[in-house]
Amino acid sequence: AKRLLADGSRSDLVALANAYTGWCSGKARFANQHFLSHQTMDYIHRLRQDLSGVARDLLSSLPDDHTDHAYMADVCRAVLVAGLFPKLAWIRRYGKGHTLQGLKVVVHPGSVNAKESDSVVAFYDIQETSERWLYDTTVVSMAPCLLFAPRLEELHRGKRVVFRVGGWEVAVDQEVADDLLALRASLQDFIIRSVGHRPTEVHMAATDALSRLFSERAGGGRENS
Repeated sequence: AKRLLADGSRSDLVALANAYTGWCSGKARFANQHFLSHQTMDYIHRLRQDLSGVARDLLSSLPDDHTDHAYMADVCRAVLVAGLFPKLAWIRRYGKGHTLQGLKVVVHPGSVNAKESDSVVAFYDIQETSERWLYDTTVVSMAPCLLFAPRLEELHRGKRVVFRVGGWEVAVDQEVADDLLALRASLQDFIIRSVGHRPTEVHMAATDALSRLFSERAGGGRENS
C-alpha cells in the first residue's frame, strides 16, 4: 500500500502526502483501503487548516503551486535537504549505507527505499535496535547537498574539483565547482536580504530560478563521486 501511495517518487514523505490527498477525497473508506487511521488523518487535516490560517495571516497572499507535479517533486526534494540537513545518508547497496557523519545505517524495511542502491537519501530519524534504521527517507540529488552544506571544503582542484562535505568526498567538473561556489555566496546574500521581509517580485523570481536549478526536468541532477 505504501509503495502504491509513493507513486514512483522514491519518498516515504511523498507517500504520506499522497495518503493525505487521497483521504481528503475518500475519507474513512480511503483510510480503510490503504490501512490508514481515519482519526489520525482527520487530526492532520484540522492541524493543516490551522497552520494555513496562520500563514495567511502573516502573508498578504500565498503563491499558487507550480502546475507541473514532477517539477514540484524535484523542488520538494531540495527543500527537504535544506530542512533536514545534515540528516543525509549515502545508500550503497540494498538499503545499506553511511550517514554524512559516517554511521552505518540501514533503510527501514517498511520504507519505499528499503532496496535502494547507489543513492543519496534525506531522512527524518534514526532508531537503533538490531540495526540503525533510517525512517522517512527520500531519494535526493547531490546538488542541493553541496549548496546547503554549512561547510564545503575544497580538497583538490584539477580537471575535477573534489569537495569534502561532512565525511563524504564529492568530485565535480571544474566549471560546475566554480558555479557552485558563486551560487553559495549569492544564496547566502539572498537569504540575509529576504528573511523577515514580505515576498516581492524579485524574491519570487529568485526563488523560481533556484527551483528550476534543482528540478531534474530543467537539467539538474546528481554528480558522481
